[in-house]
Amino acid sequence: MTKPASVPVTQIIRGSYVDGPGLRTVIFLKGCPLRCPWCHNPETQATEPELLYDARQCMRCGACIKVCSQKGLDISLPYIVDREKCNTCFSCCDVCPTNALKPAGKKMSASGLMEEIKKDTIFYQTSGGGVTFSGGEPLFYPAIVHNVLQQCKKLGIGTCIDTCLAIPWEKIAKVVTVTDLFLVDVKHSSSKEVLTDLVFSNLECLAGSSRIWIRIPVIPGWNATIEEMHRIATRLQPLKQGIENINLLSFHNTAEMKYRYLNREWNEYATKSWISDDALKQFKDIFSSNNLPVKIGG
Repeated sequence: MTKPASVPVTQIIRGSYVDGPGLRTVIFLKGCPLRCPWCHNPETQATEPELLYDARQCMRCGACIKVCSQKGLDISLPYIVDREKCNTCFSCCDVCPTNALKPAGKKMSASGLMEEIKKDTIFYQTSGGGVTFSGGEPLFYPAIVHNVLQQCKKLGIGTCIDTCLAIPWEKIAKVVTVTDLFLVDVKHSSSKEVLTDLVFSNLECLAGSSRIWIRIPVIPGWNATIEEMHRIATRLQPLKQGIENINLLSFHNTAEMKYRYLNREWNEYATKSWISDDALKQFKDIFSSNNLPVKIGG
C-alpha cells in the first residue's frame, strides 16, 4: 500500500497573532530555496530531517548512546552528535529525559496536520484567525499544502501562506484558490542572491487576484539604508492596489542558539546591532510618502 504523502514539519505554533489576522496555528515546513545569512530559522533551510542538540539541557547521562544504532553520539565531545553517522532515526530523542535532543523535520500527512489544526477551531471562530503555512518555504510542497488548505476552507477556517515567492509560478498557482492571504517576504530591490526578479515577477501575478501583506526584514548591512528602502518602495509602488499591508520587521540576533543546535556558526550576524527606532521611523516614512500602507512590526 502506498504511504500517504507527507511533509517535514519543524514545529507547530498555536495562538500566534503575528502571522496573519486573528489567532493562528502556524505550521513550519522544512526546505527553502534561499540561504539568507541572517536567517532566523536555520533548521528550516534543508529539506531533510535534522537532529537538534541543546547543550544547555544535556545531563550527559548517556541514555541516547545506548539506543543509537549508528554509534553517532559521543558525550565526550562538546557537541555530541556526529552528523556523518547520524541517520536521523531520532531514537535518541525518544529517550532523552531533558529534551536536549530534538527532531527537526517530523513527517506529517495531510490528515495528521488537519487533526492538529482542528484542535484550535474555537480560537479561529472567536478571533477571525486560521492556519498559516510558513517555513522555510511551504510552497516546496504545493500538493499537500493545497490539500490541507482546501479542507480548511470547507470548514470555514481562514488560510494563509508565508512565502518568499522565490519559486516557480506553477507551484504558487496551485494554491491561489485556497489561500485567503499571502504573506510575502521582500528582502531587497535587486539582489540576485535572494532571486529578487523572480520574487517581483510572482508578486505581479499575485497582486491582481490575491490579498497580500508584504513583510520586509530590515537587516543591517543588507537593506537597512535609506537608499535601499527607497528602491524597494519604488518597486512596490506600481503594485500598491493589491497590497493591504507592509510590515517592517527589525532584525534581531536571538537566533544564534538555533545555529548552535545544528553545530553551525552564525559569526556574521550574531553580533550585529539591532535597528534603531529612529531608523525604522525613517524607513516607514519612505513607504508612506509613496502612498503605501506601512507599519513597524508584524
